[in-house]
Amino acid sequence: MTRRRLIDLAKVVVTAGLLVVVALTVDLRQIASTLAAVQWVPLLGALALYQLGLVVRAYRWQALLEGQGAHVGLLRLLGLYYVGTFYSDFLPTGFGGDAVRMFELARDGVGGPAAISTVLADRVLGLLVLLAMALVALPFSAHRVPGAIVAALLALIAGSALGLWLLLNRRLYAAASRLPLLGRVLRHEKATALYDSLHRFPRPALGRATAASLAFNASLILVQVGLAWAVGVRIGLGYFLLFVPIISALLVLPVSISGFGVREGGYLVLFGQAGVAASQAVAMSLLSYGLNLATGVVGAVLYLAQGARTLSAGR
Repeated sequence: MTRRRLIDLAKVVVTAGLLVVVALTVDLRQIASTLAAVQWVPLLGALALYQLGLVVRAYRWQALLEGQGAHVGLLRLLGLYYVGTFYSDFLPTGFGGDAVRMFELARDGVGGPAAISTVLADRVLGLLVLLAMALVALPFSAHRVPGAIVAALLALIAGSALGLWLLLNRRLYAAASRLPLLGRVLRHEKATALYDSLHRFPRPALGRATAASLAFNASLILVQVGLAWAVGVRIGLGYFLLFVPIISALLVLPVSISGFGVREGGYLVLFGQAGVAASQAVAMSLLSYGLNLATGVVGAVLYLAQGARTLSAGR
């Protein structure tokens, strides 16, 4: 069995295990009842905000590309986000959304290094800004969650800051690249592409991308507030400022299929600390995935339309 298949099998096992734990923890009939009673106005508002967030992300990506001297239309980048979501959600392959965006952009004529580096920088910058927002909210919300979760979040923030410092410090990066294990990671194609791109981005481009990240992450938090309202949950905004970054960071970890089990467990544990009923917390997680699925459906339509145009042009 190849390494790829072993990893996929491990993901299946982890996903199944986590979903079993969630199913044994929560009454599935209560989840179904909660979803059946969903309030459509806040849900549709969350869906609209989710789509607006994609526009902001496309603008952030465009700012990073222009910093590399590549000029791509906003609508094209937005379309690639939708198609990438389709690949991540519906196709049972290791060819994820980020890889699709890199491939399609390179096929558009943007150089391979610029395509790879801007997609990676786009992803990393979004997560860093989200963690920074959580750090700001932490002094006002830390008392609301267990110390272990606060410690894990602080460790994640510290690790991210250390990683960014390592990438920005040329001498330190060069020294770390010579180490046996860490050096192997830092010499990987994606790591070197990210390192090179961070040193080529002009400050105005990074400033625009950072501002877009703030706007996008604010919309992401408001999306979760809308989903909470849709299932009848009314809790303080501070919880969302703290919980959303943690859940987003968990979903970055490639340990399950499409985040199943990880996402539901994250909502269950974190929002449970705020007094949210287990059925409502899991319902929020399923609605969040539903927004992503709806976005993936749009991506599928765009993907099919693009294929049809390619076939017509080849005749």
